[in-house]
Amino acid sequence: MNHGRLWSLLLAGAVGSVVAGASLSDEPPTSFVILELYTSQGCSSCPPADEFLTELANAEPGKLPFMSGRSAELIPLGLHVDYWDYLGWKDQMADPTFTQRQRDYARSRRKSMIYTPQMIVQGQVFAVGSNRAAIKAAIGALDGTKPFDLIASDVVSGDGTSSLDISMDPAGGVFAKGRELDVFYFRYHANPKEVDVMAGENRNRKISYANVVTDLRYLGSWEPSGTFTGTISSWSGRDDRERELIVLQQKGFGVIVGASFLN
Repeated sequence: MNHGRLWSLLLAGAVGSVVAGASLSDEPPTSFVILELYTSQGCSSCPPADEFLTELANAEPGKLPFMSGRSAELIPLGLHVDYWDYLGWKDQMADPTFTQRQRDYARSRRKSMIYTPQMIVQGQVFAVGSNRAAIKAAIGALDGTKPFDLIASDVVSGDGTSSLDISMDPAGGVFAKGRELDVFYFRYHANPKEVDVMAGENRNRKISYANVVTDLRYLGSWEPSGTFTGTISSWSGRDDRERELIVLQQKGFGVIVGASFLN
């Protein structure tokens, strides 16, 4: 195996670390609020929520009034579900993995129904995706994620296929000891995508989608007093439009407590 690249990432970094020669304003954020919008191109109620997510994704960091005084920054994510595809328009951005994540959230709260558009804020506040007031209030009230360190290395095998190995050192002083966290990998397109919907409930509409998630994987569980290793198999690299994110979440689809970008 050849290790093509190695990143030592402090992007959600160690508390108090400063890059030499950089002002505090130049440093990357260390705390985030994660938004998950469950949406579908085949849902007539979804475009207002999609528009709101796009506004949040395009907002200049620190300029949102309801984030005033907060050091945390937003990471809005669009997850397209597949359960409306039968209505006459197949959502090409949909993935059953995203639908399953929404179902898992519902089951964890003993709910039998899922719906679109639904916004989940930091894994703990659930709202209709177009309810701007409720979502803004949740964003302003919730704590951001805590910082942690991780290392990611690109591994190329003999047959030319690549994988991405993830490791994290003990962080028992940051996260609650004895409480396992689930580790998730997200990949999303940072550039907006416009879609001409030709059939279904949104037929003849052009809709813009932001931060569309294209890959979501469960990497395993981590007890922060120990180390963690995980592998993203069949990793295809990334282009300038894509972002990759590691998310730490309390077991059972609880509160999101950590997040770190890989790029």
